[in-house]
Amino acid sequence: MKKTLVLSLGLALGLSSPWLLAQSQEPGSSAAAGAATDAASTGQNKQDTRFLHKAAAGGIAEVELGQQALQQAQSPAVKQFAQQMVDDHSKANRELTELAANKKITVPSEPDASSKALASKLSSLKGDAYDKAYMAAMVKDHRKDVALFKRATQSQDQDIRQFAEKTLPVLEHHLSMAEQVSKSLKGGSGTAAASSSSEQ
Repeated sequence: MKKTLVLSLGLALGLSSPWLLAQSQEPGSSAAAGAATDAASTGQNKQDTRFLHKAAAGGIAEVELGQQALQQAQSPAVKQFAQQMVDDHSKANRELTELAANKKITVPSEPDASSKALASKLSSLKGDAYDKAYMAAMVKDHRKDVALFKRATQSQDQDIRQFAEKTLPVLEHHLSMAEQVSKSLKGGSGTAAASSSSEQ
């Protein structure tokens, strides 16, 4: 009652000092609880935004690298894998872009710097050398993708969680394919095969 009178008096006098405002809020009030929830939400939002940014840039890179591989790869198995990357990641990219737009989050429209550097490096290779380098990169990239999407399946945002849960099995399949194709390419050389086994 006393606090209510103090606040009313302050408002009547046109006062709005921090002390008077503080008097109107109980310790454990809904406002304080709301502030704590907002802080936790902000932290989660940053994680979700970071996920969408990385997933968008990575997905675009997979499409562009796949398109490059369709032009430069020698092995039919590599070309088939590259086409799968273009098809699957193009679809996932459209879904991610729509999801991000609904969340009012702007995502990258091009690959990150490391992916651009990889594309440039691969562009200078030909034949078997290109195939092996491209598939090695795909194994490495998809291991990172799988880890990224696994973390996102724990998101508190239902839409992002569902997108991650839906896309994760596709990425795991890509990783399995990449490992098989990469292994078959390295199997053509005893030295390369030994190198492959030592890397895993």
